[in-house]
Amino acid sequence: PRITAPAETPETPEGEAVPEAENPEPVGALERNAVSFSDDSGRPLMALVVVGEGDAASLVSRVDGLGGQVTVVLDPSDASMRSVAPDLKARGYEVLILANSLPANATPRDVEVSLSAFTSDYPDAIGILLPPDGAIASDRALLKQAMEFAAASGHAVVTAQSGLDTAGRIAEGAGARAVGVYRRLDGAGENASTVTRTLDRATFQAARDGNVAVLGGLGDQTIAGLTAWRAGLRGDSVVLAPLSALLLGGV
Repeated sequence: PRITAPAETPETPEGEAVPEAENPEPVGALERNAVSFSDDSGRPLMALVVVGEGDAASLVSRVDGLGGQVTVVLDPSDASMRSVAPDLKARGYEVLILANSLPANATPRDVEVSLSAFTSDYPDAIGILLPPDGAIASDRALLKQAMEFAAASGHAVVTAQSGLDTAGRIAEGAGARAVGVYRRLDGAGENASTVTRTLDRATFQAARDGNVAVLGGLGDQTIAGLTAWRAGLRGDSVVLAPLSALLLGGV
């Protein structure tokens, strides 16, 4: 029988370290779930973040009706929203988790457990939204724990903008990617004209800072105000972009 000699193993010069196989850095939730986006117009970016409302079927339909790039916030306390997230992602929309379902007198450990459960149930989410009147946003220790969790998991954190920007400083210290919402478009019974004026102000903010994020619902007045704004002159001065483009840099 024919005997084949074993293949020779290349020798490493004496004293020279053997290179180790490269282990790629794990990809965080933001990069993993960000939708593809590019823009070379040079215009400022505006991220429109909408809070999902209603049943699953009507929610997807209303988001589609907006006719542009939006990021959708889903409430994990509504079990029906869990099936909506993959559908939204498949349609090209990004998803955020509303972090508002915490036990009374929550501790940092409660934040860790809750956020871990939320993100496990919503693997398609790019990040979490901290409501301004929620337990996390109003407690520095809880906020620090949320930012540390996000830094480890690679989730983005969306907060309400404030003059002190405490959330931004804590996020920077934890190494988390965070963005503040410039304005809430609705929530206090605003009519369509008021929504349009708020979007106009947000447009000026985007021109000053290079980008801006606004938050709104999916009510009739909000949608009418958004439609009127997009049809006006100022609607053309910015590019509607996914939230990830503000955090990762849209090109």
